[in-house]
Amino acid sequence: MGRVSPRLRTLGVALGLALLGLTACQDDDSSGAADPTPTSSAASTSGTPSDATTSATTDPTTDSTTDSTSAPPTGAAPATGPELHLRVMSVHAPEGFEADDNQVSSQEVSASDSNGLLQLIELEGAADVPLDVSAENFMKSVQGAKDLKRLPNVFLGEQQVESLRFEWTDKGTGDHFDSILANHAGVAASLSFSVSAGRHQKEPDLFDSVLASVQWLV
Repeated sequence: MGRVSPRLRTLGVALGLALLGLTACQDDDSSGAADPTPTSSAASTSGTPSDATTSATTDPTTDSTTDSTSAPPTGAAPATGPELHLRVMSVHAPEGFEADDNQVSSQEVSASDSNGLLQLIELEGAADVPLDVSAENFMKSVQGAKDLKRLPNVFLGEQQVESLRFEWTDKGTGDHFDSILANHAGVAASLSFSVSAGRHQKEPDLFDSVLASVQWLV
């Protein structure tokens, strides 16, 4: 089986690392206002300012709809593919994915198949940034996205850790992206999932099955 395209992997790595960077920097502004100039090399989840509509200023076609109502994942059955885990999160990739051998760093693990990629990234020492601030910063910094949306927050694992959820389509390729961001036990955890447009149309609940498999290790 062929592995995931370099385009998907490059975008996924950049978005996941950028997402974690946005939540890991200590916010010195006691008012909780976001840093208006995030310093991601991808200008991009973890793969997040006070008005989410500012995300549209860099991309007029981006839909920055925000719905912060908390909601659990759907009733999808947990994924049964290879397990990915770092210090705080464990998750299973969809069936048919294979764990990747070559990782970006010790803070990242991934699994992929020919048209999909799941990445888990964790960053120690995360600041306790309010979820809404992290979400707004993330939406402002994602580039090349069409129909970028913040979905209702989800509660993951037995501990029911409240987590941010986003989805969008890549303008250039039509690939579908999902991202989850959570802070748990002083660690920023990013779960990023990307699949081809055709795969998403045929299996729209793939990422929900991944979320249903999440476990917290601490």
